[in-house]
Amino acid sequence: HVQGNEHLSDAEIREAIEEPLEMIRESGLNLALADDLAFFLEVYYRKQGYSQAKVTYKLTGPESLLLIAEEGPLTQIGKVTFSGNTAFSDERLKELLTGVAQPRRARRIVEIPYVEDNISDGADRIRGLYRSEGYLDVEVDEPEVTLSADKTRADVSVALEEGTQYRFGKLEVEGDLLFFPRERLLKELEPFTSRPYTPLAVTNIQRKIIYFYRSHGYYMVEVDVESDPERAVNGEVPSRFIVHSGRPYHFDGVVERYLKPDQRRLRPGFLQARFRSLHGKLYSPTALEERYRSVMATGLYSNLRLKQVPKPETGEVELHFDVEEAKARELGFSVGFGSLEGLILGAQYTDRNFLGYGRPLVFRSEISQYLLRGELSYTDPWVFDTNYTLRTRLYAMNQDLTDYGKLESGLFGELARKMGEHLEISAFLLTRGVLVSSYGIDPIELGPTEYVVNSVGTTLTLDFRDSVLNPSKGWVFTTTNDVALSALGSTVEFYRSTARFSYYQPIGKTLLAIGARGGIIVPLGDEQSMPIDERFFNGGSRTIRSYVERSFGPKDRYGHSIGGETFTVFNVEHIFPIAGDLKGAVFVDAGTTGRRLDDGFGEFGMAVGLGLRYALPIGPIRIDYGHNPIQRKGDPSGAWHFSFGFAF
Repeated sequence: HVQGNEHLSDAEIREAIEEPLEMIRESGLNLALADDLAFFLEVYYRKQGYSQAKVTYKLTGPESLLLIAEEGPLTQIGKVTFSGNTAFSDERLKELLTGVAQPRRARRIVEIPYVEDNISDGADRIRGLYRSEGYLDVEVDEPEVTLSADKTRADVSVALEEGTQYRFGKLEVEGDLLFFPRERLLKELEPFTSRPYTPLAVTNIQRKIIYFYRSHGYYMVEVDVESDPERAVNGEVPSRFIVHSGRPYHFDGVVERYLKPDQRRLRPGFLQARFRSLHGKLYSPTALEERYRSVMATGLYSNLRLKQVPKPETGEVELHFDVEEAKARELGFSVGFGSLEGLILGAQYTDRNFLGYGRPLVFRSEISQYLLRGELSYTDPWVFDTNYTLRTRLYAMNQDLTDYGKLESGLFGELARKMGEHLEISAFLLTRGVLVSSYGIDPIELGPTEYVVNSVGTTLTLDFRDSVLNPSKGWVFTTTNDVALSALGSTVEFYRSTARFSYYQPIGKTLLAIGARGGIIVPLGDEQSMPIDERFFNGGSRTIRSYVERSFGPKDRYGHSIGGETFTVFNVEHIFPIAGDLKGAVFVDAGTTGRRLDDGFGEFGMAVGLGLRYALPIGPIRIDYGHNPIQRKGDPSGAWHFSFGFAF
């Protein structure tokens, strides 16, 4: 039982003393444990700011104990003063001393309970701050605390002597200097040497030199350091790093050990094949890390622990892996909503380890008010154990669009190659059969309604974004060019080219996004009119947002949208935080659609608007309203859009 607790509930007290209570339950009550119980409770009170709290106890029976709490007043920190500080403000030091940062522009000061141990720890935090900024000789006296007469306020004063701020002086790298000009190595050390001198900075320089040499194959490199603040002149510390490079190392083979052998599903040799391209090459931690990340990205492993084992007698590094496979198969369902599609239901079955070869096979299906679609895709990230990626997709769909419907089935195959971290080039083959149903469009404007398209093309992508799904900085450029010819079995012939550029620039806590897209399709041979489904359409949640989907641009004599052979879209969007993951956006869209190439860019459209974004790990949910500032006869004043993902 507890007596005298006015400010803490019985539940709080029991939680605070749970550990000694558990010992009493196990060992029985005795004087030592009763004393521990009272001590724990007194410490807890003082940590809540009751600086004068005292807890005593009485044994009231063989198995009963009374704790008597004299809480005393709640003591809060009053005036905090510092002397001797010039490098950091009183406000910054107070935050470290108390462990509490006062909110900026607050209407009132937040009261901070006085806890003796916290103030003592705060003095250590202040010492740490100074030393991290090169003040290695700083002296911070123990805080002096003065309690008010009624013990409700604690004024704290701290005296300190900053001493000298040390900086890096002459930096020498000696020993096995294998790389010239030496300035390249020194340039990589500048981020450390331009900062104040600290022992941690010296260690980081040593590690950087080691990494630099290892990146050039010298796996067993050692670096000795001579750096002593006692030798400083005017606060500048000379530092000397002596390199012992050893011999260059090359990659050897892969050794794998299954932690759960009975759960092995991948065929033997899979992991060895992923690292085979490194075999015999000069050791590089960067190349190893890239290959390791690509293997982990497959989702085939739940645990893939790597140990690098050097073999000094041969100058090789062997890669040892402890392996645990992840579950390869999963079934998922999704529910969504779009302005054009309405309610969207989806299902997906994935086998990441199809037939044990570590290649994913995925079946997706989607149904909405206007769409029924099924798709089977297979990806081989390492075609014949090379650095090429094969992507294939077999699909069929029945879709009702705004002014026409279509049945379509096709097969897509693409061979891609990453050229470095940011560039990917691919070649593809696409064969499609299309049957178009007219909903009243002028037959002259409709084009062929039953046709086969066999096309070949290329795609080039330069991607410097920090994230594909949620970019916050960087840019991406993509261009695709393809041609459909009768020599390939196509019943329509054309050349098509599209390009897209998106740029993302953070500005404080906001994001500025800029996008530009465009495309042309050129009929070849005797083609006079492209099929309507091959043309470009504009308007919607990802183009000009003052129009509903596919409604901006050329129309037939009945007012149906018929698309065009050219299009452009330009977007500017500024996204800003509102609360938590909820964000707002202001945007301007503009674009054109030309019915035929002879029309040039065609008609110009525009949107200005506002939107809301709710951030999810897989992209934002968006609600936008775009106003139309250029209203021609029959044009809408604006449009609402509900969609998912970035607009461009």
